[in-house]
Amino acid sequence: MRFSYVIFDLDGTLLNTIDDLADAGNHVCAPRGWPVHTVDAYKRMVGNGIPKLVERFAPAGTDGETLAGALAEFSAYYDAHKEDKTAPYPGIAELLAALKGQGVRLAVLSNKAHALAGPVVEHYFPGVFEYVQGALPDAPLKPDPTLLHAMMKEIGAKPETTLFVGDSDVDVHTGKNGGLTVVGVLWGFRDRPELEGAGADYVIERPGQLLNSGPDQNAQARRRAVGGEDVAETGSVIRCVLCWLATAFFALLELADLWWFFKLLPDVLRYGYDWEAGYNLHLAEDFEIAGALASFLGVPLLLLLPLSILLARKLPKRSRLTVGCTVCWPVAVVLAFFEYLFCSYLVQHLPDVLDPDYDGVYYLVENCREIAVQAVLTGITLLVMLALAVYCTIKLGKRGTQREHSISDK
Repeated sequence: MRFSYVIFDLDGTLLNTIDDLADAGNHVCAPRGWPVHTVDAYKRMVGNGIPKLVERFAPAGTDGETLAGALAEFSAYYDAHKEDKTAPYPGIAELLAALKGQGVRLAVLSNKAHALAGPVVEHYFPGVFEYVQGALPDAPLKPDPTLLHAMMKEIGAKPETTLFVGDSDVDVHTGKNGGLTVVGVLWGFRDRPELEGAGADYVIERPGQLLNSGPDQNAQARRRAVGGEDVAETGSVIRCVLCWLATAFFALLELADLWWFFKLLPDVLRYGYDWEAGYNLHLAEDFEIAGALASFLGVPLLLLLPLSILLARKLPKRSRLTVGCTVCWPVAVVLAFFEYLFCSYLVQHLPDVLDPDYDGVYYLVENCREIAVQAVLTGITLLVMLALAVYCTIKLGKRGTQREHSISDK
């Protein structure tokens, strides 16, 4: 194996803990008259720590004091019964022995409370893991990489030689946030679409596949070697890109219309208009058209913007960077074109503005002042878009380099 360090998730990856977790949860629910849940239902609830698990199996709207009492009871019961039905998954003991035999250093990072994680790991895998880290009260949970980075620093692990192994999207995002290659496992609590959609570099069905790259991993490695997106992600990326481009299109139209609207507003306030008397009809027509357009364009913009944000948040970080590059560069090009037009107009008419004898200089100065303001605003937006585009491009390039590390025997 090319990796010197392997960091494992605990629940659903090394140990099948779901039955004991479900029993503890239902032990809390039943006396309170809360609905009890199936084991399969608990598989969708776990992954973000015990406090979040309690929050999920409790009825919606449960107050904080009641949740705190349920958490205390759950923790006490689970601590006393955490080894009743829990067992390592088949093949895990052999996998760990093989990795140790190759000189690979092993660690565990779990969202289970640290006071529980350490004893559980030592009970089932005595002396196997060099470092075990569970959740701490003053540290953020996975997928935040804070504890991952602290662990790697403690054991001297480098991102390019460290592999992260887990069974959920939380684990995939944790590894990716830490800059690691990530393997998703299918014998745990979640399925292939979730793992691939989260951006797992490899997905394996049996522990032994971690030692020898199978056809599934090789196929994924070839796709990533040329920078391709996962098949499961491609549709989501395309939808997200189209949604953001549509948002940008309507935003530019809305800004242009609002500029027109607020340009007319001072004259409307100063001079007014009257349709019946035929007073300032041209001003009235322009002002009402501008207002109607602002409302018309604002509706799709207000619908598209939250939808775009929602689609982007569902993507793994690498795919979000891809969306950023695909959207920011074209928008920057369009803004650069308008900036060129504004600046060309100003340069062309500057000599006339400076000439006091030029006929109509007053109106020309007003026009140039408006164009100059538009040029400044467009220039600022252009710089922001360029900065985002360059940032996404650089980060995407770095992640592409990290993906070249494959899971294969030397």
